[in-house]
Amino acid sequence: SDLLKVPLGLSELVQRAIKHATPAEDVRSWLEGAAGSGLVAHRPTDADVSQWGLSSKSLSLLEAVEDNPSVGSLFVEVGVDGWGHLGVLWQLGLLSVAEVADLSEPVDFDSEVFETEEVSEEPVPDEPVPDEPEPTQSHQAETSPRSTRPEGKRARPRAGRTKKKRRMDPRLVALKRNPSDSPPDQVEAHLKEAYDVLKSVRPEVIFRVKKSESLSREYLDKRHREACARYHPDRYRGSSQGVQSLAEGCFTAVSDAYHALQDSEYIEALRVRFIEKETGKKVVTDKTRSRAKVDFAKADALFKQRRYDNAFRMSASAMEGDPDRWQYQYLYFRAGYRSGDVGLEDAVTGILSLQGMTTIEKGDQIYNLGEILLREGEDKRAYKMFKQAVSLDEHNVGAIRRLRLRDRREKESKERESSGGLFGGLFQRRK
Repeated sequence: SDLLKVPLGLSELVQRAIKHATPAEDVRSWLEGAAGSGLVAHRPTDADVSQWGLSSKSLSLLEAVEDNPSVGSLFVEVGVDGWGHLGVLWQLGLLSVAEVADLSEPVDFDSEVFETEEVSEEPVPDEPVPDEPEPTQSHQAETSPRSTRPEGKRARPRAGRTKKKRRMDPRLVALKRNPSDSPPDQVEAHLKEAYDVLKSVRPEVIFRVKKSESLSREYLDKRHREACARYHPDRYRGSSQGVQSLAEGCFTAVSDAYHALQDSEYIEALRVRFIEKETGKKVVTDKTRSRAKVDFAKADALFKQRRYDNAFRMSASAMEGDPDRWQYQYLYFRAGYRSGDVGLEDAVTGILSLQGMTTIEKGDQIYNLGEILLREGEDKRAYKMFKQAVSLDEHNVGAIRRLRLRDRREKESKERESSGGLFGGLFQRRK
């Protein structure tokens, strides 16, 4: 209602409405968020400056950003009473946060970017070795070559050998550096470098967590306190507004990373990743088991549809999520054999080595293995499997049927041989 007491132009009415609806704290937070990248001014080109309807203060802020896009210089220009005018430029889209060019792809600890050091080699100049008196025979017998070297001194490098010099990754340097101890003319540059790294890496990288045992609350709290001490705004109270804004941005990024590490699910996923990296083995969790169960169901359906290639891939995924389930391994070998991805002998060996099932289930496995061998023309091995299946499960219908058919064929073959062939049988029946 206060806005309508006097007649106002449309542009001035809009600006007053924006100032009224945009708290100064929100504008300050937005500006602090631009500390690591700076601002960009978007000057309208479809009308003369006299027709924009902006106040003189808003125009001066826009021109200040065009002259110097850093946040520090704009802090000085805003002063005490300029936050409302800055909010107008922000809400109208005349000012925006500049895009930050990526240092690289977002750093994931799996890439071990901080563990890889660049190595340069420099030739070691040849130094003349002074002549040493030859030791006597008795001295040679008492003292070995190692013991003749003065204690605490390293062996002189041989001629032609190279000396390696290692350089730490610059991003790790930025995280470990204390900008408040830097020379005054480099504090802002070092803070901006740290801010860029803090916004591009994962929380565990910020606190240099590399192993599963480093995920303890004591270790994380210690690293958090160290980082907070480096970027706490109180350290930079006597510095420029730009330096203070960058310090607050770094401090906020550290706090956000620490809060991310308070999430139990995030910590558990991180712990699993570290353990897998340290042991080289897949860690089974409730989440991987649930996913493996779904993959196995899909693989089983695909196998029944005779889509063996897809069934093999899905069963392999199920095995990866829960390698201890023999059902997943069993389907993996069967589907792999049918698709041609697993050889016959590998399938036989794999199925026979499965453990954890009942004797009835084992009998069914061996029966199916016998069918595979029978299809490959290895009758002797196949019927051996059928016998073993019956010994495990006397009610295994498939194996019993195969053995009865074989016995019947052998009996008929013997009868034909003893009767002298076809005509011998006819004479015997007539007689």
